[in-house]
Amino acid sequence: MRKNETTDLWHARLGHVSYSKLKTIINKSMLKGLPQLDIREDMVCACCKYGKAHQLPFKESKFRAKQPLELVHSNVFGPVKQSSIGGMRYMVTFIDDFSKNVIFDEASSWWTPESEKLTKDEKSFKKALATFEEPVTYEEASQSIQWREAMEEEVDALKKNHTWNLVLKPKDVKPISCKWVYKVKTRVDGTIEIYKARLVARGFSQQYGLDYDETFNLVAKLTIVRVLLALAASKDWKLWQMDVKNAFLNGELDRDIYI
Repeated sequence: MRKNETTDLWHARLGHVSYSKLKTIINKSMLKGLPQLDIREDMVCACCKYGKAHQLPFKESKFRAKQPLELVHSNVFGPVKQSSIGGMRYMVTFIDDFSKNVIFDEASSWWTPESEKLTKDEKSFKKALATFEEPVTYEEASQSIQWREAMEEEVDALKKNHTWNLVLKPKDVKPISCKWVYKVKTRVDGTIEIYKARLVARGFSQQYGLDYDETFNLVAKLTIVRVLLALAASKDWKLWQMDVKNAFLNGELDRDIYI
């Protein structure tokens, strides 16, 4: 064996094959000209480790925080199998370097009258972390007065626009099924702004050429919204947000649709 024909060299020549597979190739003489290499179980290839790593290790910091929020460590992990109440599967953690080393006195009493007092910042923090469970079925939503009022408001708007006419179902017609969709809209501080309930048709039950002839893109793309916001900021324009409850964007229907 020549001096440059080392185990690491053949490991690199074969496309950084694992050392266990390289050992199998040597034992079974699967590659002509491959010398007998000394492969140990503790051998590690630095290039393979760096190539498989999703991020480089952090350098040891010599800086030490002297006051709260001077140095905050953040980490994102997920997706987790069990989602949160709000349907989130990715989590973000924030650790304050100054206050992370806290010593708890387990022998002392944890209950004090001051523990009931919350400052304004603590209340806002709790509201920001709060998640609101959105119902999935009509049975769940009907048990809440807020969701019942939201559904009544949606039905009243549909009736006001003369969206449908109640008729008997023809024998040779299969109606398109509908579903209630529920969404909680929150403000910047995390408090609830409005309960939104929408009655929509199930798209998978519609057939092309029978229930519809064309498909349409979304009304506005995110890129258009960004351009509009940038233009308004540069021109110092005022912006208003309108919540359209229901609208027919494709004109009048020229056929009878049963839902």
